[in-house]
Amino acid sequence: MRIATAVVAGVGTIALSASLVACDRNQDEVSNEITPSEVLEVTTSVTPAFEPKQVEPTETTELVKSAHDEGLNLTYTLQGVRYAPNGGSLIYVLVTNDNDVPLPPEALTPVILKIPDGAGGWTDIDRIADENSGVQSGLDLPLGAHASTNLKYVFDVNTGALWKAKLQIGNVIYSGNLNVSP
Repeated sequence: MRIATAVVAGVGTIALSASLVACDRNQDEVSNEITPSEVLEVTTSVTPAFEPKQVEPTETTELVKSAHDEGLNLTYTLQGVRYAPNGGSLIYVLVTNDNDVPLPPEALTPVILKIPDGAGGWTDIDRIADENSGVQSGLDLPLGAHASTNLKYVFDVNTGALWKAKLQIGNVIYSGNLNVSP
């Protein structure tokens, strides 16, 4: 048993010595040391920020076609209206970020829904809070450059009342029967 241990130790010592000699030879051939006179410069790139433009909202009655928002540089497509799980109307909108930078979530607030008030005017419809609607509404994280996502908004109104409505998202106002699905 002792002889086997001595043989293993001897072989290990020879292998270690050979490795150190090989390392020593390589060190003579290549020198990658940084001398105190050399300067290491670190550069960082600045990520461009999202910058909306101030524009007047545009109104469209073509509910089955995509609409472009010049102010936010987004494209919207109304996907349809359904009953929300806990009541109200659930409106789906496909949003495409046409920018070269991410869209921050707060850029799309507030989304406004109006229906006729019966006296020739319009009344604003309240949104139902996420915790009450059972639906995660709007954009919760930045939308990447040139990415698309389906957004959901729940309003406290019956879908039947949306036969004549105005939905404003960003700088685009969809006007007409929101129950029309593409």
